Amino acid sequence: MHPILFRIGSVPFYTYTAAIYIGALGALGLMLGQAPKRGLSPQSVLGAYLWALAGAILAGRIAHVALNWAAYSAQPAAIWRSWGEGLSWPGALLGGAAALAAYAARRGERFWALADLGALGLALALVWGWLGALMHGAGYGRAAYAGWAWELPDLHGIVLPRFPTQAAALIASAGIFGTLWAARGRLRPGGSLALFLALHGLALAALQPTRGDASAAGPAQALYLAEAGAALVIWFAARVTHARRPGLAEGEYPLSEGS
Repeated sequence: MHPILFRIGSVPFYTYTAAIYIGALGALGLMLGQAPKRGLSPQSVLGAYLWALAGAILAGRIAHVALNWAAYSAQPAAIWRSWGEGLSWPGALLGGAAALAAYAARRGERFWALADLGALGLALALVWGWLGALMHGAGYGRAAYAGWAWELPDLHGIVLPRFPTQAAALIASAGIFGTLWAARGRLRPGGSLALFLALHGLALAALQPTRGDASAAGPAQALYLAEAGAALVIWFAARVTHARRPGLAEGEYPLSEGS
């Protein structure tokens, strides 16, 4: 593995950081490219992206600190000093969705169209995120002394035969992205978001017991299952919204949420 991509003098630039940046920019580029096909302007997509990103980072950090309050209460300064070291996925997901909803309501944009496009971009970003995690040692797997185990480091650089959790999550994320890409234009509004939540929640819930870090013993698996369950709520809410707009074809978005 190569956790450090390069150095500028004595300052390291981490592969994980590069992967996150590439994933975020790749997601934005994909969303901007797909926007005209969904009747969205690049300006509205960019605004939605920035709002959702800010909401995800803020809520993800707050949730991470709350879930690890026993550690942060002893060192409150670490709450503000180490933003890059901890974001809660459920918190980030909820925060991003709430910010996106607020943006859509404030600007009169189509929430389901933006959310479906965001799900596609997020799936792509997660592929890069898990690649970065694999290179860095984040989200490492349990020690597994078997022939199929991979020699992988943890965050402290300790190399052991491990379950390849990051590689499995990377493959799952690529499969989710491929599924959403193949299904684009064929689902009702909200369908891509619901499909993403279902597939991602189930995949990560299945992989959670293979984790070797502290998250394996926490409530993460239940939260991933709740994410998958939320797909049903999204699917139902989107169908209700769609049913109130007669004359729309499968995969067609209404011109505005208020129309």
